[in-house]
Amino acid sequence: MGLLEFIAKEPIGVRGKGNERIKLYNADMEKSYKEMHRVLKPNKYAVIVIGNAIYQGQEVKTVEFTIEFMTKIGFSLEKNILKLIFGLYNVMKKENILIFKKVK
Repeated sequence: MGLLEFIAKEPIGVRGKGNERIKLYNADMEKSYKEMHRVLKPNKYAVIVIGNAIYQGQEVKTVEFTIEFMTKIGFSLEKNILKLIFGLYNVMKKENILIFKKVK
């Protein structure tokens, strides 16, 4: 099963309960990031808009996880732009725009 078929069948972030949900989310995101690395040509850019979430009262360090994993697989973080989110119903108050460059 390819990545797109997997995502269509099992949406990211809605499988599992408790800590298992976070582990499954991270595993799915790792697959997505590896696929970005596979298809992107050297010295080209990947841009990810992501924010840390609150799950069961705890902050999930999604931004930090993404930076760490992306640099581990061969990207360099070129820019990290903090963007505040305005609106009454927003769960997240800020998000990060991460700009990575494929270096290897």
